[in-house]
Amino acid sequence: MKTLVLLVAILAFSSCEENGPIQQVVKTDTSTSITVTDLDGKSSYSITDTADISELVDGVDVFVAAEIESVGLKLENYSGGTIEGNITVKVGGITLFTSETVSLSSVESVVTVPAAARNILTLIQSSSASGQFGITLEGNTTNGPITDDNDSFTLVVTPTITGTVEL
Repeated sequence: MKTLVLLVAILAFSSCEENGPIQQVVKTDTSTSITVTDLDGKSSYSITDTADISELVDGVDVFVAAEIESVGLKLENYSGGTIEGNITVKVGGITLFTSETVSLSSVESVVTVPAAARNILTLIQSSSASGQFGITLEGNTTNGPITDDNDSFTLVVTPTITGTVEL
């Protein structure tokens, strides 16, 4: 058993540059639940809240790269069927996508972030102390106004973030 552990350690460190830092890829898809109120009867919306990425940044000193690959969106406790329309999602000051067609329901809808908008390294570095960053969702409906018999519903936002860190 000791031989196997030693062999794995040798293989892991043999691919590192001499005297260079060791890097590791980390990935998270932690959901943030946003309570949405006062949208009944409206055809456009703007929701601002914070997303928690503390799972990704805890214990990490240096990020070398960070990308947001996709954003999952799901409704919970929504009395209507679906919200069809277009959505723009921004994190920090970065626009991930604009006017993306979505169908929001109790089944998660995943939107792939275009490659040109994925780099969020600066945002991750500035958010590392708090583990949170601002998120804004703006859009309009294409299947009529939002109809919700409840006082509120929850929009679950699940960003898939991949980072490369130095150990």
